Amino acid sequence: MSMKQIGYLILSFLLFFACSCSDESDNNAQEEQSVEKYYIENGSAIMNPERGFYTYREFVSGRAAPLTAESVRNVYNEGYSLIYTVYYMPDFVDKLISDDYLQVVKTNMEALRAGGCKAVLRFAYSDNQNSAALDAPWELTKKHIEQLKPILREYVDVIYVLQAGLVGAWGEWYYTDNYIFQPETEEDYLPRKNVLEALLDALPQERMVAIRTPGAKIKSYGLSIADTVTVATAFNGSKLSRLGGHNDCFLADNDDRGTYNGANRDYKRFWQYETRYLSMGGETCQPSTYSECFNALEEFEKYHWSYINIDYHQSVINNWIVDGCMTEIKKRLGYRLVLISGQYTNQVGAGDAFEMNLKLTNRGWASPVNSRNVEVIFISKSDNGKRYKVAIDADPRLWYPQEEQEVSTKFGIPSDMPHGEYNVYLNLPDPKGTLADNPQFSIQLANLDMWDSATGYNKIHTVTVSGSKGNAYSSDILKEF
Repeated sequence: MSMKQIGYLILSFLLFFACSCSDESDNNAQEEQSVEKYYIENGSAIMNPERGFYTYREFVSGRAAPLTAESVRNVYNEGYSLIYTVYYMPDFVDKLISDDYLQVVKTNMEALRAGGCKAVLRFAYSDNQNSAALDAPWELTKKHIEQLKPILREYVDVIYVLQAGLVGAWGEWYYTDNYIFQPETEEDYLPRKNVLEALLDALPQERMVAIRTPGAKIKSYGLSIADTVTVATAFNGSKLSRLGGHNDCFLADNDDRGTYNGANRDYKRFWQYETRYLSMGGETCQPSTYSECFNALEEFEKYHWSYINIDYHQSVINNWIVDGCMTEIKKRLGYRLVLISGQYTNQVGAGDAFEMNLKLTNRGWASPVNSRNVEVIFISKSDNGKRYKVAIDADPRLWYPQEEQEVSTKFGIPSDMPHGEYNVYLNLPDPKGTLADNPQFSIQLANLDMWDSATGYNKIHTVTVSGSKGNAYSSDILKEF
């Protein structure tokens, strides 16, 4: 081999070695810039807004003592984020609602805001099927809804769901004076449809009205069993996308005491599909073989239950405790959001881009049915007053049960952001300005060592902000707040 050939070999080897080192260096640099974390699920039940067991409060006209902020706070401290507030109005079956009684409703709403809970809300005229008057004529009920409309709009922030009510004893759409008893045809349901239409109009579009049976929705709107809400039509603001369900004799028997029109399989399938996208809850009404744990858990999951009465029926509740499924029910009613992993920029320069990719799953029986903001927040470890946040394009209403979700985002670090270490938080606050900064209305992820109860934030990472490594990132940028 000539000296020239030897020279070429040496040069080729050096070039190969240089390239290999460069590749390895690039890979190491990439690894240093990005870090992946895995998280541990909290095995306990997590109290969160707009889900879980609720406690019952009724307010009868003429003898209604309103809630106070303290009484609501006590309910919250007992572990309930929902209060069933039912307004019985026997004094107004033949006249307008008095200003005093309307003030009771307002006072209760103010107390809910101050105390940290939301309402499962219903209005009715009678709390007894043997009452002298079970409901009011439609023309008067229409005026009552108009009277309530300003309150529903002003306090929509603390309304989780509005149950249709107003028709029949307990507002359960059965025993009635002014509507057709046991309606069967679409024409029979037209008077009840008037009530639904008025409530949907009175209640702001971002909230749902819950109807007592699947047949009532099907017959009121001339639907077939195939006409369910789908992922394509969910949350689009239409009337059908806002009509959820409530079952007030859950697990009583195969028909839930008439809920499914004689155990109609099509009606059952209708609610199984619909409740994936719509609110579902209610109460039990009697113990039965159907209410035993093995079947109860299946039915909760099948119909995507988010909320249920802790106060009734006590025999059923006690049986769940004794038979050992109460803990699972508490954990899985509604949503249960668990963060699995996160991949993050490890060190970022002021003015540069920060990237984040989260994987999470919903181990509850339902997804959140009301809108919810998603934010990333940076807080300086050395100066707690230095706080920055950015909104993320994600919709938790689409985080369906037993599905893994991926939330990816990229945003800029302000060029004037002080250097140092920052804790990174995921914040899922209520979108309403009246509640957005109240941690009682923010969602806690079901993970260990993550929740900050003082702020309502979930700590997911720590990042170092240093000098800029490149050109300033000009898209979404963290804003100081």
